[in-house]
Amino acid sequence: MKKIVGLLSAGIIATSFSAISAPTDGNLNFSFQGVIPPAAVSPGSWKFVDLSGVDYSPSTLAFSTTRNSDGSYFLSMVNPEVFAIEVATPNTNFTTGSKIKASVASTIINGSALNVDSAGSVNATPSISINGVTLTDSPQDVVSTVTGNRATLSLSAQVDLPKVSVKNTGGNVSMTSAVIFSADVASAPAVP
Repeated sequence: MKKIVGLLSAGIIATSFSAISAPTDGNLNFSFQGVIPPAAVSPGSWKFVDLSGVDYSPSTLAFSTTRNSDGSYFLSMVNPEVFAIEVATPNTNFTTGSKIKASVASTIINGSALNVDSAGSVNATPSISINGVTLTDSPQDVVSTVTGNRATLSLSAQVDLPKVSVKNTGGNVSMTSAVIFSADVASAPAVP
């Protein structure tokens, strides 16, 4: 059995949220982002696809913004991002009892709406989950048992921002996270 690891970098950007400002002020937000796909550790073993089977690359995902009564903000994805991991080699399946595992390698939160401390950090609490499992820096099962040649994944994310982390003038907020996936693929053709 071959084990491969893939890296999926999902960029998540929030729409602008602004405090009341003078009529002469304006706020435009532009998002520029690129994704470098993971290199296959074992070429042809598995790949990321959308639900129609087309190769999948993450795009910018929208956050909705809620201001809490204490002045803090809660940003959460408008809709979950649904994609899949699919065996790429014809006539093979995931191994019997194979599990899809995922972990967060890094998360960066920045934007014009945020205050940073003297160390250049933002006081924010991000959370990413796949299929209802909150990810950490240790691999966790996000699909307990894979059957066949495809496993569907539903990703959601949120960020809690305390009042001190947000500028009164508002602005944009972005979160970029690198998520690492692993799965076992059968090395022999599947039995029909």
